[in-house]
Amino acid sequence: MAIERARPVLLPQYCKGCGRCVESCAHHCIEPGHEINPGTGLVPVVLHLEDCTACGLCFDACPEPFGLLPEEHAAQGAREAPVPVDIPDRRAPLPRAQPLVVKGTHASAIGALLAGCRHFYGYPITPSTEGAELMARLLPKLDGVFLQAVSEVAAINYMYGCAAAGLRSLTFTSSGSA
Repeated sequence: MAIERARPVLLPQYCKGCGRCVESCAHHCIEPGHEINPGTGLVPVVLHLEDCTACGLCFDACPEPFGLLPEEHAAQGAREAPVPVDIPDRRAPLPRAQPLVVKGTHASAIGALLAGCRHFYGYPITPSTEGAELMARLLPKLDGVFLQAVSEVAAINYMYGCAAAGLRSLTFTSSGSA
């Protein structure tokens, strides 16, 4: 008795067109797309299932939880992605104070905090380390997030995620060369 396996169904609103499923299919049933999805601005893959053996490798390769679904799951309908919740800015009055004379990285950190930044991702590299140290001291007191990344590239990727969530973030760098 043969086991029935499900063939894939594409939900284009969740497909980023990364191509992992294309590479996983030995029968060339999936190919890169050429049309932009108007809802997402991305180019989803295209399915040609005539030769599909329902091996399931494309499901394992797809990084999206709803991009490729087995037929029976797609028939039930995909769950909708969560709707982001708006986090409104809060205005706080500042006490009158005398002008400060501070280092440039400290001035940048203070300005970012006053503008509502509560997320810092950085990699210590001179001369920007002093600004990161200041953020490490101040952010915990402001219910903020300070994360020392493993590299400058990792720091900027954390910032991409923070920005995608609609949150302000900051990093410092010194444009070091290798």
